[in-house]
Amino acid sequence: MKLIVIMNARSGVLLERDADAVEQQIVDAFSRGDADIEVITASGAELTEAIERAAEADSDLVVVGGGDGTILVFRELDQRFDRR
Repeated sequence: MKLIVIMNARSGVLLERDADAVEQQIVDAFSRGDADIEVITASGAELTEAIERAAEADSDLVVVGGGDGTILVFRELDQRFDRR
């Protein structure tokens, strides 16, 4: 399974904790299976670009973490692609 996790560096838990530690927790949690995991931490224009690349990618699952704005950007970009 190909999994892409995108986190907004300026939102939620990443404002309070070390981004590398959070990334490692995500990798550890999904490594118990046979998942190929890519974790991306970005903000601003880089975040939008990462979401757009993920929406176009050949992945089984894209997980986006952030606030309302991050989720809205993902929703708008993901609607361009037929992922069903």
